[in-house]
Amino acid sequence: MLEVLESFVLGKRGDEATCEDAVVSTPHHVAVIDGATTEAGHEIEGKAPGRFTMETLSAAIRALAPDAEPAPAIGELSRALAAALREHGAEPGSLASACVLIASAQRREIWRVGNSVFTVDGTVHPQRWALVEIPARMRSAYLRALLRAKETTPDQIARNDPGQALIAPLLRAEHVFRNARDAGELTYTAIDGGEIPEELIEVGPLPGGADVVFASDGYPLAASTLAEAEEYLRASLAEDPLRIHRHPEVRGVRDGWVSYDDRAYVRFRLRA
Repeated sequence: MLEVLESFVLGKRGDEATCEDAVVSTPHHVAVIDGATTEAGHEIEGKAPGRFTMETLSAAIRALAPDAEPAPAIGELSRALAAALREHGAEPGSLASACVLIASAQRREIWRVGNSVFTVDGTVHPQRWALVEIPARMRSAYLRALLRAKETTPDQIARNDPGQALIAPLLRAEHVFRNARDAGELTYTAIDGGEIPEELIEVGPLPGGADVVFASDGYPLAASTLAEAEEYLRASLAEDPLRIHRHPEVRGVRDGWVSYDDRAYVRFRLRA
């Protein structure tokens, strides 16, 4: 039995209806889903692709058999997304995708597809992606150059971020490396309605009695408690709302937003 100790979800706009992250909890599985943010204008059933994907995968995780094995389960989730996309006239494999972290009580395992972070009794298990770091650092260097040259201001960037235009072509094209066995350091994984090679699905132990934290990348620190994670985020946003220094990101906090990204956090325990 999985016991949820605390959980929290909040969208970057402060609006639950547009949030693309989720926490899913059943007696058999606990999961964090991080739907991928895409450019506006590609809505599915009136929803952003990341939101549509998150909702579809939330339902599919709730329907998983208690004894589901990792690779078949991830394949089942991806097929559910593919079917939902086709039902609404969208083709799987480009815009709609999500990272997932799933804990299986019966198998005593943690499954990861993507770059969300988990901790086990305080030990952090990050997953670094070149295709997150490269555009984030490109944007950071460009905006810092513009600010240093006094060609823009932080307020102007918050209203209209020229760094977004710089990295947009890469963000549009990067899906060609998703779930690609032969892309080397540019390979990244996500559920997108296509095949996820079994070797790209990370599987690790879920110890009984340990405090486990799952967090989407809206948290720069997957701290041991929600209060600590929120406090670190608050201080980090106050220090660098543009997200171009200690924790560079592909976007900063825009006017009217509460953060640079949606966020989801859950702390739970497998009863020994």
